Amino acid sequence: MSSAEDIIEKLKSSFNTPNKKDTKLKVVVLCIVISTTFWFFSALNKQDYVTHINYPIKLIYNDSLYVSVGELPDKLPLEVTGGGWDLMTRSFGFGMKPLEIELGDPSKSDFKMTRTLRQAIVLQLEPVLINYILLDTLKFNIELKAEKEIALAIDSTEISLASNFRITSPVLLEPRKVRVFGPKSILDTIKGPYKMSLPGRGYSQVVNETIDLSGLNTGLIRSNTKEVTISFLSKEFLPTSKIIEIVKFNFGDAGPQIFPSSIEVFYDWDNGVPFQPDTSDISLRVDLKRMESRDSTILIRIVSTSPYISNIRLSSSSVKLKYE
Repeated sequence: MSSAEDIIEKLKSSFNTPNKKDTKLKVVVLCIVISTTFWFFSALNKQDYVTHINYPIKLIYNDSLYVSVGELPDKLPLEVTGGGWDLMTRSFGFGMKPLEIELGDPSKSDFKMTRTLRQAIVLQLEPVLINYILLDTLKFNIELKAEKEIALAIDSTEISLASNFRITSPVLLEPRKVRVFGPKSILDTIKGPYKMSLPGRGYSQVVNETIDLSGLNTGLIRSNTKEVTISFLSKEFLPTSKIIEIVKFNFGDAGPQIFPSSIEVFYDWDNGVPFQPDTSDISLRVDLKRMESRDSTILIRIVSTSPYISNIRLSSSSVKLKYE
């Protein structure tokens, strides 16, 4: 038999066949219970006890026009005097209907003097008497509800694309603006445009994603929409390079030579077209009239005729003149 069962059996046996020691213990316990009960009821019948209680209150205002920023007070601490029975029932909240406090325009003042509430509470607490209201003022923070239109924006440079892919269309947002509702003081801190980020990585080709506007739907503020759709096109551009001759302008037949006469050109081309652009699609030019006299150099000008080439870079940005 387990230890718990042993204890239960011993208790049963002590009541069924009590010994002298058990009988004395039961008598002592019974005496204590009876004397405590008499003392308790006698104490409750006495008057003029002084104690503290919390009287329930409820602030009433037009919640279609105003919104509470933070918790509202719901109790008013009092020092009271009364009989034991009355104080016990009040301590447990019996017989205390919450005092409704009407606030006309709570945005103009953030407090209410408690002395103006005394008479209304006296009527509710009788026959218990109020000695003191232990709080001078009730503090609250209630503001006018406001709304604000905010433009949305997304930084396309922060969108994570698949390797060698590039955005090739405008980045569209739907909607482009949202209306936000909440306390005026909080809305004033939200500056437009509201910048969002596109979650996920490695986007390619046709992108149509939904962004959750959780940042504008938190705490005391709400927006008229919970989601925004972002869409754009992207293409794969493959990197390549070629050696291209530099074309001279306004040099004449006996003009100076240039160094270097050809350079390596790096560029990306659209992998969606069925052919790779030819060298002739990129032209490099230098004009003698644009020479820098201080060092006899000319900047290289790039001319591209292909819509499938982008991000052109040169191994050298200028040429040096060389006279024979």
